[in-house]
This record gives sequence, C-alpha cells and structure tokens, in this order.
Amino acid sequence: MSSKTFLEKRFTKNKNLGSYQLLGKKPDKKGQAELTETLLVLLVVVFLIIAGIFVYYLFFYRNLGGIGSEKTDFENLILVYILGQSPEIKCEDEDCVDIAKLFAFKELVKENKGYYAERFGKRKIIVESIYPELNENMQKTECTLEKYQQSTFPNNCGFIIAYDNLQNKKGVLSVSLPVSLNYGNEYRIGILRVQI
Repeated sequence: MSSKTFLEKRFTKNKNLGSYQLLGKKPDKKGQAELTETLLVLLVVVFLIIAGIFVYYLFFYRNLGGIGSEKTDFENLILVYILGQSPEIKCEDEDCVDIAKLFAFKELVKENKGYYAERFGKRKIIVESIYPELNENMQKTECTLEKYQQSTFPNNCGFIIAYDNLQNKKGVLSVSLPVSLNYGNEYRIGILRVQI
C-alpha cells in the first residue's frame, strides 16, 4: 500500500472544521477548551510582563530626574565654594569676600562675558548682607557703584548681583553659603547665593 492511500484511509478532511483529523474521531472539545485557556493565561502573563516593564521604566526615569537635580545642586555648591575662594573677590589675608573687589568683579564680568558665561553658565550669583539687619526697604535695594560711593554705604543697600545670566526666571533653584563680607573698615555676615 502506498503512503498516499494510507494517509487517505487514516485521515479525512472535516468540512465543518476545515482541519484534518483521525478518521472516526469527533473533535475534542475538552482539548480545545484547554488550548483556549492556555492561550488566555499566556496572554495575561505577557500583558503583566509588559505592564511591569512599563512601570519599572517609569520609576527608573523619574529617579534619573532626581539624580540630575542632585548633580546640579552639587555642582552649584562647588561653584559657590570656588567663587568664595576666587582671587577676584576674596580678601587678601582673610577668608572673606571683599566688597570693593566684588564691584570690580562685576565690571570685569561685563567686559569678559564669554569667559564668565563659559565658567558660570546660566546662573545668577548674588551676595546678600544679612547681619546686622537692615530695614526692609534697604534689604530689597541692589547695591550699585553709585551707592558704594555714598557715605551711607553699606547701610543703603542689601545685595549685589555679581553675575546674571539666568535664562529661566520661573522655578529658580538656589544654593547658598554663608560668607564674611569685608566693607573696608568693618565686617558683616552675608550669603553667597547661586540661582539656577
């Protein structure tokens, strides 16, 4: 007997189902139900795996954003420390910020914008006098070269903007460091603040 006749006798085409099955056997409904159940379970498992990967990456990227802001805070803290120790504004003998040098530094920044933009980036550097306390109007007044030359200085203003290249005025983050301010014949307590 040839293989073709053997197959024709053993298998027949079921016209209702469109599939080949053993001669004389009816379709197994229990097997089909088990197969359907297995496929549904497999589909649910695949869906849960995909949802788990999505949730994992969602939290992973959110944590990366936190790491980025910590890195920026750390960079700003280093910048504040380096700026406080910079010879452009540091006192000669002591660990303090010389206000006369700070005004010269402010003019130097205007002349060499490219160099300082590369060095400090898109930040704003402010030196504030906090003790002894000034009245509220003077605390909100910026110190300029004209105010520096007046006899009432340093009681006529509260802060100096040493560098300003801040692009984003909304949602400003700030890092500060306490410093001693030398006004020539007197010392005051201040804050060196970097905003980003």
